[in-house]
Amino acid sequence: QATSSERREASLARLYEPATGRWVHFSRAARAEIPQALLDEVRALNRLDAQLHARADEMLDTRRAEYAAAKVLEELPPAPPDDQGRRLKKKLKEDKFH
Repeated sequence: QATSSERREASLARLYEPATGRWVHFSRAARAEIPQALLDEVRALNRLDAQLHARADEMLDTRRAEYAAAKVLEELPPAPPDDQGRRLKKKLKEDKFH
């Protein structure tokens, strides 16, 4: 299994800027030049996204409980064994990026 550093490098390697037709490369020096105000704004917006996601999860849980109580939901088949799930995730990932 890839380390978080390897996953990060792989995800950054796929950054492409279609408008200019160039690949985006991040170096430590380039990241150091990002203005602090911009970093603060990005962090604030990320917090808002996290709050929105948490609220959406609450709403979904409430709605699912209502549907389950009303017997509206169909029962799903059991999940595949873990090794099949990993193979499926790997296949989906390969299909998405190739």
